[in-house]
Amino acid sequence: MSNVLEVKERYIDVVVIHNPLEPYVSRKVEKLIWDNDKTLYDYLYDLPEDYDWVIIYNAKQVTLEESKKIKPLPDTMLIVSPNLLGGGRNSSGKQTTRMITAIVIMVVATLVLGFAGSALLSTWLDAASTASLITTAYVTTSSLIWNKPDVGNKKADSFEDTYGVDGAKTVAKEGIPVALCYGEYRIAGNCIQLRTENVGDTQDFYILQALSEGEVEAIENILVNEQPLNRFSNIEIEKRYGVPNQEIIPWFDDTYVSEYKGVEITTDWLYMRTTNKLDKFSIDITFPYGLYYSYVSESGNGSSAGGTVTFQVEYKSTSEDDNGWKRLGSTVSGYIKNIIEINDGDQFVFVDEYGVEHIYAFHGVIYKDFDTVYDGETLKQIYIYVPMEQYKTEDAIQNFIEAMKKSFVAVSPTGVEYPVPAPDLLCKYDKYSSGIYNLTFLPSGYTYNYSAWDIKVTNNTATPESFVSQNGNNITLTGFSTNPIRRTISSGRLKMDYYDVRIRRTTAKAPTQQVIGKFTHTSYTEAIWTNLNEIILDDIQYNYTALMGVKVRLDGQLSSTPNITADVKGIKCGHYDYDGTLLETKWTANPAWIAVDLLTNERYGGSIDVSRIDMPKFIEWAEYCEENDIEFNGYFSTNSNLWDVLKSVLMVGHASLVICGTKFSLAIDKPREAVYLFNNSNIIKDSLSTTWSGLADRANSLTLTYYNKDDNYKQTSIKIVDSESVSSQKELKEVSTTAIGITKEAQARMECKRLSLQNKYLQQSVEFAAPIESVGCSVGDVIIVQHDVPQWGYGGKLKPNSTVETLNLDRTVTMKDDQEYMVLIHHDAVKRLDTIIQSVVGKSVFIPGKFTEKARRLICDDKDIEIMQIIPGSPFTEIIVSSAENLAAGSNIELWDTDVLEEAEVVTDAYKELSTIVLRNPLKWEPKTFSNWLFGYKDRYQKKFAITSMSGLNTEQIKITGQEYSDAFYDYDNYEGNDPIISDISTRIEPVYNLSATEELIKNGSSFTTDVIISWDTALLNTYFGADIYIRKTEELPFEKIGEAQNGTSTYRIQNLNDGDTIQVKVVAYDGAGRRADFNASPIISYTVLGKNKAPATPKNFEIRKTSQGLMLAWDVVNEADVVGYIIKSGTEWVSGTLIDENISNNRYTIQYTEAGTKNFMVKAKDAFGNESEAPAYATITLDPPLDPIDFMSVQNNDFIVLKWNNLDETVVKFRIKEGESWGSGTIVADVAGYSHSVPINGYYNRKFWIKSIDQFGVFSANAIYTSPMAIEHQTKNIIVTYDESGDGFPHPRLNMDLINDDLIVRENTKYGEYNWYVDIGEELYSRIISEDEVDAIAYSPKWKDFHNRWNSYEAQSPWVVKASLDNVQIERQMALPSTSLPADVLESFPFYFSPDGEVMGTQPIEAITYRYSNGRFREGIVVDDQGSLGYNINIPEIFSVKFWVRPRLLVSSGYIELLNTETGALMHLYYSDTTRAFTLEDSNEETLTVNTDFSRDEPILICISQSATTRILMVGFSKDLKILSQSKSLAPLGSFNQMNLR
Repeated sequence: MSNVLEVKERYIDVVVIHNPLEPYVSRKVEKLIWDNDKTLYDYLYDLPEDYDWVIIYNAKQVTLEESKKIKPLPDTMLIVSPNLLGGGRNSSGKQTTRMITAIVIMVVATLVLGFAGSALLSTWLDAASTASLITTAYVTTSSLIWNKPDVGNKKADSFEDTYGVDGAKTVAKEGIPVALCYGEYRIAGNCIQLRTENVGDTQDFYILQALSEGEVEAIENILVNEQPLNRFSNIEIEKRYGVPNQEIIPWFDDTYVSEYKGVEITTDWLYMRTTNKLDKFSIDITFPYGLYYSYVSESGNGSSAGGTVTFQVEYKSTSEDDNGWKRLGSTVSGYIKNIIEINDGDQFVFVDEYGVEHIYAFHGVIYKDFDTVYDGETLKQIYIYVPMEQYKTEDAIQNFIEAMKKSFVAVSPTGVEYPVPAPDLLCKYDKYSSGIYNLTFLPSGYTYNYSAWDIKVTNNTATPESFVSQNGNNITLTGFSTNPIRRTISSGRLKMDYYDVRIRRTTAKAPTQQVIGKFTHTSYTEAIWTNLNEIILDDIQYNYTALMGVKVRLDGQLSSTPNITADVKGIKCGHYDYDGTLLETKWTANPAWIAVDLLTNERYGGSIDVSRIDMPKFIEWAEYCEENDIEFNGYFSTNSNLWDVLKSVLMVGHASLVICGTKFSLAIDKPREAVYLFNNSNIIKDSLSTTWSGLADRANSLTLTYYNKDDNYKQTSIKIVDSESVSSQKELKEVSTTAIGITKEAQARMECKRLSLQNKYLQQSVEFAAPIESVGCSVGDVIIVQHDVPQWGYGGKLKPNSTVETLNLDRTVTMKDDQEYMVLIHHDAVKRLDTIIQSVVGKSVFIPGKFTEKARRLICDDKDIEIMQIIPGSPFTEIIVSSAENLAAGSNIELWDTDVLEEAEVVTDAYKELSTIVLRNPLKWEPKTFSNWLFGYKDRYQKKFAITSMSGLNTEQIKITGQEYSDAFYDYDNYEGNDPIISDISTRIEPVYNLSATEELIKNGSSFTTDVIISWDTALLNTYFGADIYIRKTEELPFEKIGEAQNGTSTYRIQNLNDGDTIQVKVVAYDGAGRRADFNASPIISYTVLGKNKAPATPKNFEIRKTSQGLMLAWDVVNEADVVGYIIKSGTEWVSGTLIDENISNNRYTIQYTEAGTKNFMVKAKDAFGNESEAPAYATITLDPPLDPIDFMSVQNNDFIVLKWNNLDETVVKFRIKEGESWGSGTIVADVAGYSHSVPINGYYNRKFWIKSIDQFGVFSANAIYTSPMAIEHQTKNIIVTYDESGDGFPHPRLNMDLINDDLIVRENTKYGEYNWYVDIGEELYSRIISEDEVDAIAYSPKWKDFHNRWNSYEAQSPWVVKASLDNVQIERQMALPSTSLPADVLESFPFYFSPDGEVMGTQPIEAITYRYSNGRFREGIVVDDQGSLGYNINIPEIFSVKFWVRPRLLVSSGYIELLNTETGALMHLYYSDTTRAFTLEDSNEETLTVNTDFSRDEPILICISQSATTRILMVGFSKDLKILSQSKSLAPLGSFNQMNLR
């Protein structure tokens, strides 16, 4: 690589002013090629020789002879101008003319010099300090259009980066100046360092931005791609405010230059040459498909492991030949770096001889103290022995850490201490087979070589660990992943030079997939050389520059260089008092103090001495801005000059710069009084001219664009339309302008009104010449002009003998008796007040009373002192003067004003030409002879103008230009135009944010796929219209568009994904015009599909309700395709909770609780693959018990025992009575609503009865009360009939009970059982039914397969059937009489008790195929199998209900009942589906009602179908848990039916 030296031409600027009295017209600027051999005189060719030319170079005037000796430097300026009155080259001329010429040259210099030229300007003012001519660089206050800063021939890129439509943008450009931020503004800054760093398998991104010259006040509200920092993970910010000697940001203590390579590494050498001289380099390597190896057999068996690739890296100086190549990883010596600064407390950095830094962690404790070897008084070695096993105690760890945090101190045999700083130590490393590391530290004069070492570099990764090891000549990279892996190999510190670098792999790349025998081998080891990073160790502080350093972990949250912005409260500016003394330096947005800073700052401003600033005027301006909430909040980042920058600040503050003598002063555009009078007497004859601006082409609609702080400083426009133009239906003529420095809506509104008012009312300008000695005003002052030509009244000078009541005019005036007239007199000076000084403090003079008039001079003992400011007050007025020297309390003083205009009304004398006029009221001050006067009609005799420029015509005359002035220009509150309308003119669509991903399992037949739903938030709802969706599988692959989210939606579904799929999704927003958000700024989300492994969601809205049936647990259905049910437990911890039911099919569950107390329940959803919700939903309820019954007693009455009691609790609805030795083991006698109950005597002599209260929710009282009657057995008589159900084998209907060994046993895992039989006593009698039964509870009944003990073992001696307590067992006996009559609205009833006929109308079947009788719900019913049916002709009205018990023998799909109208075809059909596990009622209109169920084979089910005039209901009741499920719809009747079929 060859070095090419580029030579650029240099220039010298030559300014020639042919007429210094008109410098703006006559100047000529040329850039001449600079030649090192030329003198100043050589550049002055072709100048006329008739004039004496003034030559200015490098802020000094040089003579013609001197110009022949001086060789100018490049990039400087030479100014030449003629001495107008010199008469020739040898004429001396007048000194005044030389000064005037110099002043004009100085003015021109201010217009053409940049920042560097401002130093020349301030120096040259010394030579012009005695000039009395006032010149200006004033920009007229009527100028309507604001301009961008001038950048010469260069495109204002930096301007657009800061003031673009969509706000600030981060740029990375060389050669642009450090920006200036004043006030408060959102800044992106200039990127001065940018790099990425591999950290494990991800990357850290670093960016350093230069924000502004300093010192700034604050850097706040940082946004990344217009999103706040809390939307990003692993992000760190460092700020520096631009102070001198500021601290280096740690991540940027070195400079990184990254060169992209992007080439696959093979076994052949790859070469790259550095572009800079460097101290270190590093190589970034990416394994795009990870490092991975696996083999799988044909049967699916196999194994997988990580991959390993070995590389060689070599480097040499570009000045060396091929014999100079050095290899990383060769035999190494090194030293310990900064032991005092141990990372994380238990690590130190080892630096090898090439400068490569390695972190080594001490996994152990020191076996013994530091061993040392001395040679006399000289330290030779220090040994540390460290075991390779893990730490043994926490104390040992801490002791070791503390020891390593200190510098070594060696003590010689004579007791002399030798501090040895760590960087001065070399380290020899040995690894002993005994399991001990030996670290040998030596002074820097020794060098030891060693090989065979293995030390981790700064590459902390997750398990399995991936690290770099260097053995001999090779560098080995390992890993275990199929995702991209990134690694970095560093060279360490080198001699600063240009280098060639090369790399190759020594392990060949294995085939991605190959079949060897019965095994398929897969290998991913492809390696890409992505970057060569050139590192320069520079430690740049960037003093006086405000910086922002950002470190962010990429992790898919950023895909390109981000746009990082911050709200910066800008440069702190000096605040001064009236004499230029610095009071304080602080942050401000006041345009006045910003302008002072620009003019005076020696680093980036004009370097103008504060003494040359008209500080009282700037303080006046500052107060005006403060009072009117005028601020400048802006940012200058372009190559510009001082005056263009100042112009932006001045325009915001309604001011213009005026140069008065040696001082920089101001013209402030605000309401002000007239200070001078010009009339025929002091206007040069025939010099006055007026100009009217045309109304036809004048704009009547103004749009002002500003940078809205409330919208992240994006462009916002305000539009204002003149109301008169709207009412007169004039054509709208629009003009637009942009206000740099305005960021607040209120200020923008005011500015819009101000510009519109000036545009409307500024219609006339004036220009005239006046004698230079008669001028007592300056640019910006308001003057009154009278002249005969435009008929602005009469004017002249007063003749002698004028008084305060009578004025002698130097010309006649004519009056009419029907008019009123006024006269205006100009006083050169008037005395306002005679007073005494109360006190003097500094430059403040206090006088008694409140003085509110205007005064400019203070006279004391013939001393004339300038008054800077008057602050009226009570009891004293403060007067700030330019100098309070020799002023003391008690001194008599006079307050004077200058250039005072006094107005008076004139006594009318009709139709007479008079030269003497009488005043109605006397003047306040005696008029002087030759004072200017003005006479004319009241309200129309004077015309006001604001001076916009003043320029010398010759030595005796000055040209004055003025623009029409009126106080109406500033009457913003009464402006008659429309209120400015704000409109957002942004054409940018913001990126979306808050990307999130959820997944939904979709059932397709018997298989499942997964949909991933991507959702996001939108930044601007008014412009967002939709989004493009892009997807890729890995970061190395490009994104592909797969669809759009349309019509303003903010979600997108990606379908048919498989378990384990990993996707990356990018969402790019667009607006209604099709404009897209920045692709690189649009966010990315990575997601791995769980699919069937995804746990169901936790049920929501879990609650407990008290009902008369018990506690109803209710929750929202989890609508996921694979959810099959729910699990309920009691308790507060799922693992230790008590299982209540794990096969709940719906979202309601009723539990009967009879005991009071706090009940805690938990519920989870479960899916078809055995997954449960990750966390349960919780619900708690507290049940308060009712009061116990009182006065429980018993008496025997014949063959009965009568029980009686009382109650004090209104919530009690019934009482439960038990008989037995305890409440728990007792059997239920009855539930009674009253306060007594009779029990038959059944042969027991000693009996015990118990009672508890039951409230409306089924909760029992806390305590059982008992009574023990002594019953006498009466002989049983008149037995009519007996049944021995046990002896007959329990032949009648039973529910959830099985007959085992002649015992009726409730089925396992069932909580409820029934046995029913029919009793027929043959005739109608009053009778008593007695039931005798024996009940036991079985805890465990093992089967043979469960028995594993020896026959003679202890365990074998235990009972085969283990009985349990009956405390939780309840037995109820219920008796029902047969109904003798059915309700009147029952049309027909079919008992199916050994007959298929109806019992109301005797309806017989018209079809009876293959049926039989068997146990039903309570007694026998009829069985219809899949080959049979029963059909009936029965008239069923259109409004009806039908209910029946059914006991399914098999859980298969089948029909149940069919209602049919054979004439109309109307049909209702009830069937059950084993696929959906649901009952469905379907009609001939395909309307359906469905009830999902979960029941057992042979379980009795009650089904009801009801049709009203508006609603159809299907209800299913379950006998097992007494729950009812239903669905209803608003459906009209189908009509009547004439046939019913059971199938």
